[in-house]
Amino acid sequence: MDIEEKRKYEIALLAKDEQTALAVADLLAKQGAEIVVAPRPGLIKLAYKIMKEESAFFSFIDFNLVPETIASVEKALKLNKALLRFLIVTPPPAKAVAKSFGKKPVVESAEEARKTADDAPKESLSNEALEQKLEEILS
Repeated sequence: MDIEEKRKYEIALLAKDEQTALAVADLLAKQGAEIVVAPRPGLIKLAYKIMKEESAFFSFIDFNLVPETIASVEKALKLNKALLRFLIVTPPPAKAVAKSFGKKPVVESAEEARKTADDAPKESLSNEALEQKLEEILS
């Protein structure tokens, strides 16, 4: 039998009460999920009514789970009437190096940034020279 690797998932949810938000973490644990970030439900006022509710407890949970069990988790969450909304997503992978596309190279530390700024030649223009350049540009 193959041992499937667990993938990272995030769930954001709106619940009618705090216990329902915490019960979602218990449901995930029963399905074999490893909870990375535990839920910390907080009461928020909704922008519009959802199932006649004006406020709800918002929470999110980061967890690792085998992809085949996500469908059963979603089914169990849909059956919970105290859960107003939920969304399960896979977080995007972290990018190791940003692409520059012709811009300045990314500086590794603040000290290197100061060194490159100090190395740049500094030109100071007098007011007369600045006005003369402006006249050349505008005429």
